[in-house]
Formats: sequence, C-alpha cells, structure tokens
Amino acid sequence: MVVVSEPRIVAELLHNTSLAKPTQPVMVHFRQLMSPHGRADFLSAEGDSEDWLWRTVRRGVAPAFAPRSLRAAYPKVAQVGARLTEILQSRPQHEAIDMCNVCMCETIDALGLAGFNKAFNSIEAITLGKQADLLHVIFTANEEVARGLYNPAYKLLQMLPGPRSAGQLCIRRFHTIMQDLLQELKARGPPADDDDSLAAHLLRIRDPGTGQLLSDEWLLPQISVMFWAGFDTTGNTMAWTLYCISQHPEVQKKIADELGEHGLLAVPDQPLPRSPDYADLDKLTYLTCVIKEAMRVHTVRCQSQKSTLNVVTASCDTLQLSTTTGHLVSLQVCQ
Repeated sequence: MVVVSEPRIVAELLHNTSLAKPTQPVMVHFRQLMSPHGRADFLSAEGDSEDWLWRTVRRGVAPAFAPRSLRAAYPKVAQVGARLTEILQSRPQHEAIDMCNVCMCETIDALGLAGFNKAFNSIEAITLGKQADLLHVIFTANEEVARGLYNPAYKLLQMLPGPRSAGQLCIRRFHTIMQDLLQELKARGPPADDDDSLAAHLLRIRDPGTGQLLSDEWLLPQISVMFWAGFDTTGNTMAWTLYCISQHPEVQKKIADELGEHGLLAVPDQPLPRSPDYADLDKLTYLTCVIKEAMRVHTVRCQSQKSTLNVVTASCDTLQLSTTTGHLVSLQVCQ
C-alpha cells in the first residue's frame, strides 16, 4: 500500500482516471469479515456482475433514513442515551472515562435497538470497566483483516496447523453474532407494512434477477456491514465533539443557554428537565452548528482507498510518486 498525505498530490490523484475502487483481491479481505460465504456487501460490490447489489440494497434501505423513519426510531435512540446518562452519573465524580469507547458502545446499542430491535447492551460494560463484547470482536477482527491485507504472507501462515489466532476467532464470533441476529429477525415473521426500521427494509429487498427475497447468503453481509461501517465513525464523531466542547467554556455556556431555553437543562428551579423529543432537534440550532464544526475540524473518515489500473505518477515541488498497476493507494483527504 502507498499512503499519500501531501495535499497537492492527493488533489491531483483524486482526478486521476487510472485510480479506481479497490479491486477484488483487495475487497476479498473485507468480505471474509462480513460473511463466512465471502459474498459481497453493497459497499464492497464491484463490476457489472455485482452492480445490481449496490443499486438494489442502496435503494432498499434508503427509506430507513427518511425523516419519518428517523422520527419513529428516535424513542429507542433516546432510550439508549437515557440509560447511558444513568450509568455516567453513577460513576465516581473524578473517575477518568474513555469517552471514545463510551460513544462507540452507545452507537452500537442505538443501531441495534432502533435499527433491528435488538438490545446488545454494550454500554452496560462501562459499569464493569471493560470493553463491550461486540466492540472487542469487531476491533480484533478488523485487525486480523488488516494483517492479511498489508502482508500477503500472513494469510498463508494462517493455513499452517495450529491454534487459530485471536483475530480468526473473533471473525468467527462476529459471523455467529450476525447469523444469530438474522435468524432472530426472520423468526419474528414478515415485517409489518408500517415498520420503517432498517431491519424491515433489509428483509423486504428482492433479488432483481429472480424476484425473490434475498437469500440468507446475500442478506447476511448486508446486515454485518451496517454494524461494521457505522459504529466507529459515529462514535468517534461524538467523542471529538464532546472534547471540543470541553475545551471551550464559552461554547459550553451557549449550549447550556440554548438547552435551558427549551427546558432541557437541569437548573435550580427545574432540577429534573424534560426529556428531549424529536421535534427539539430542529430547535437546537447552536448545538447543531457545534456538531458540524467538530465534524469539519476532526473528520473521522479521512481517507479514500483506490487501486491503480495503470502506472500512476504525480509530483509537486521535490516530491514524486510513481506506482505500477495493482497497487493500493490510500489518500489522506483530510488532516
């Protein structure tokens, strides 16, 4: 892999037609994490043979992110937030807490409950002072996939006799968790017509070639990728936002004033503020601006990976880049 961080070369490469989405040999490493069958998820789908998957799944799940669907899911998200508040308030006042871990646990629980009506209870691990099971499994499995991606000989070493690595065991554990979730979803029966959850929309997707509902073999990686691709970016964004707020007392005061204006802040004459509802989100304009600014300053998804189709060259001042066909190029698009 070639990592490029010089902004001028990155800008040039982003417009280079010889760079494309990573090819099959690269994506196969990620697919082994999504499913034991190695089927593509809609994010890793490539080429004409899998174009249908990307289009079909993307179109199928889009309604789950519509305002009506988000409004319906909000109470479950708020439920997770309320429980997290209880846990944090119960901790010793001067205890150091890893808020990055906390926010990722909250994200997994909110996704599980609001999207799949599944309680993973990851935030409960905070009370035990340890990392949540699903979070640990995904992180360890990711590290295993990365070893195989960056070191071609690593996969060959895994074929030798002997005990499986912790990463391999976590990949299998992730498969089991996602397979159990899929079977639980199917055991509930067909989703109701008014069910706008992410799970319901996934279960309604049909194979355009056969007109039948997606088979378990194709549906499993679509569920897996929802957890794999969403929890860390959202969790880290929340953690960075909280950090930025903590470093600017004047911003804290303005946020507190805005929350107090809408009865959402504990104050002497209202020690128990009301719980925020979905309609409040549009009223908290300053807080929304703060979140967006934190996302701008600390962008958590800051790279784009491409594969070289031909020889690629780029240069600026004394820096020069030259790669051959088949290289993986990681563009650091934000610093």
